[in-house]
This record gives sequence, structure tokens and C-alpha cells, in this order.
Amino acid sequence: FLLSTSLMITKATFAGIYTIVAVGLGLLMGFAGQISLGQAAFYGVGAYSTAILTATFGISPWLSLLIAIAAPALIAYILGHTMARLHGYYLAMATLAFGIVIHVLLVEWKGFTKGASGFYGIPKIEFFGFTFTQGISYYYLVWAFALLVIVLSLNIIHSRIGRALRSIHDSEGASSSMGVDTGRYKMQVFIISAMFAGIAGWLFAHMSYSISPGSFGLDGSILFLT
Repeated sequence: FLLSTSLMITKATFAGIYTIVAVGLGLLMGFAGQISLGQAAFYGVGAYSTAILTATFGISPWLSLLIAIAAPALIAYILGHTMARLHGYYLAMATLAFGIVIHVLLVEWKGFTKGASGFYGIPKIEFFGFTFTQGISYYYLVWAFALLVIVLSLNIIHSRIGRALRSIHDSEGASSSMGVDTGRYKMQVFIISAMFAGIAGWLFAHMSYSISPGSFGLDGSILFLT
């Protein structure tokens, strides 16, 4: 019974982590209509950022959270400018290529990522002397972040930005002719979705204590997309 309960808590915790990524992807695809097949790459950037900073350089996980959010956001900003004129399947192929590049870097950049064998020794998260370990405490931590992400997303959806995103999804040409800055809004939602994936990667890394590139490949992106 205890083993079954522990397994259920672990699955529910993973559900919370995946929810954070999926909500960001929902904003990007469901509201802005932009196809992405590289979300696992942003997830991996967040996870490896905190792993390297905390395990290698001894930085607090709470400080590394800022980098785990900022690094995917910066990459999304650069990619957003690079892919600004791509649409539909062309955008999907570009994000797929980006995901493959990140996966190769995680495998080959052994000096930082430890390569295909995985990165071990990621410390646990502590908060005023309380340590979050695998189990019910980490479940509550993950779902606190998940609920925060959902609330933020709902606020975005019901704001002027959300209305602009829906107009872009229905017809980018029509929304542009009505004065909507489609490029800016697409860039913003792309960055937001990457930031959410970075948060999820941070949570995953400190829950697992070890990570490997296999969790951040194309299969992961398809899982989030599904």
C-alpha cells in the first residue's frame, strides 16, 4: 500500500511538472497558433542550468531558478528574431531542428553537462531550513508552481494580449491589418512558453537529483505536444 501511494504521489508530481510545460505550449499553440516541436529543449535548458549552477558552482537552487527562467527566455528571444518570418510547418521544422541541436549539445558538451552518462549530485531544495524531498512535500511545491503558472496564464488570456493572440490564431493577416503588432505578440508568447518550460526543468532537476539528455529529446517534445 505504501509503495502504491508513493508511486501515485510521484506520478501526480510529474503531472504537475508537465502541466507547467503544457500550459506554456497551450498559450503558444492554442492561442497564438504557433507550432513548436522544441519545447523539451527549453525544458532541458532550465534543468541543466540549475544542475550546473548548484552542483558545480554551489549556487543556491533559488538563485539558480532565476537563471533557469532567464536562459530559455534569452534563447527564445534570439530564436524569435531568427524565425520571425516562418509560419506553419516551416516554423515546426525550425523548432524541431533547434530541439535536435540542444540535445546534441547536452550529449557532446561533456565538460559542463557530463554527456550521455548524465549529470548527478543535484542538491535538494531548501526553504528556511525545510528540505523538499521526493514525496508529498515536493508534490505540494510542484503544484504551487503549477497553480501560479495557471493563474498567470489565465490573466494573460483575459487581457488585451490574450485577445490579440486569439486574433492572430484566427487570421494573422486580418489581425495585422487591424493594427495588431503580430510579431511582437508572437515573440512575447514564445518567450513566456520558454520561461514556463524552464521552471518545469528546474523542478524536475531538483526532484530527480540526476538528469540525462534522453529526457529532453524529440520524444519529450512530442509528449508535451500530445
